[in-house]
Amino acid sequence: MPGLDGTQVLQVIRGLEKAYLMEKDNLSKILMVTAHSDPKIVKTSIVAGCNDYIVKPYKKEFIVEKLKNLGLVD
Repeated sequence: MPGLDGTQVLQVIRGLEKAYLMEKDNLSKILMVTAHSDPKIVKTSIVAGCNDYIVKPYKKEFIVEKLKNLGLVD
């Protein structure tokens, strides 16, 4: 993503959802995946509106569980 980091993209998405007056149930489910485990970065992403956060490395089962918690897979 030239010129934008993941948190900035998240802010753009949430801004568009707000601008279009989307209902809470229709908002995008955003799972941040990063190699950064700095608590400040994690907090910034959560405040910006991500639904969950995963730090690399991770196992497939961990991702599946997170997606289940978001209601995206059975």
